[in-house]
Amino acid sequence: MKRTAIAVTLLIPLLSTGLRASARQIPPPPPSSGGRVPVKVGVYVTDLVGVDEVAQTFRIRGYLYEQWKDPRLKYVPRGPKDKDRLCDPAKIWTPNVIMANAVNGLFKLGTNVRRKPDGTVVFWEDFEDDLTMQMSFHRFPFDEQVLPVVIQPFLDERDVVNPIPDPGQTGINSQPWALLAQWKMLGMKAVPAESVLGGKGGSIPEIDFNMLIKRRYGYYIWKVFLPLFIMVIVSYCALWINETDVAAQFSVALSATLTMVAFLFVISGSLPHLPYLTYIDAFFLICFVFSALSIVEIVVVHRAAQARSSRTAARVRSASRALYPVAYLICNAIAARAFFGR
Repeated sequence: MKRTAIAVTLLIPLLSTGLRASARQIPPPPPSSGGRVPVKVGVYVTDLVGVDEVAQTFRIRGYLYEQWKDPRLKYVPRGPKDKDRLCDPAKIWTPNVIMANAVNGLFKLGTNVRRKPDGTVVFWEDFEDDLTMQMSFHRFPFDEQVLPVVIQPFLDERDVVNPIPDPGQTGINSQPWALLAQWKMLGMKAVPAESVLGGKGGSIPEIDFNMLIKRRYGYYIWKVFLPLFIMVIVSYCALWINETDVAAQFSVALSATLTMVAFLFVISGSLPHLPYLTYIDAFFLICFVFSALSIVEIVVVHRAAQARSSRTAARVRSASRALYPVAYLICNAIAARAFFGR
């Protein structure tokens, strides 16, 4: 019994491979003008499962739609209800397409193939997989991202299949359970493109189904930006403590600075290690620099008072109180223009 079970286990993948091989041996239908078979392609996302910003991958579940015409599959309907018939995908030619940016290869959950009296074949495939993406975090957390689903014919069919986007079968499920709390879906657009292969491999036609998402930034406003702004105000308040009470001034300014360092770890854990500054990085650095400047100002005023130059100390303190908020707002305005003004 054990040997029989082992033999069956080994035969299953061989049988499935054989079915796929026999399906590949079926020649494609006669091509139209241009020498390739036009295949309409659509992607409907039923669930955006998750977005991993550190790994720069996203997981989706959805339907892959394909439609083409094969005159060899025409039939005479038996009645008004005989509008289409179920097909065995192993016994007909089907376009061999891949998701070029899939991490694990397409995980197929189910397939449905039907043909119509005029030979039109409609192919639906339920799939789920992780896909890679290139994310830009310059405006984080006020950023928008593009999640691409790149559909290409398999290499051996790049001269056989002509993929054409089908907007009618492309979209995103708008049910609340299908969306993520951190992201807002803005839509999906299909863009025909070509991918250039390395060396003398030429190119391969593809369709980029781009999902546009926008980050919901409310969390960062209340949990990062507002606390950092309050810490800057706390540092500024140290400048209004009596010049002679140096210990109190240092205590207030240093506490605010150390609190900002703690926020740095919160920010750094949300993103991959980037070689460039994001907007939240720039805001943090401005807050940190102004908090540190308040400590420098306290030292300068204290040294001036120790040198018995009370007039100089008073002038520095008066100028600091006036310039500190103005300079802080100007620096933030410059940073905002640098990141959002282009």
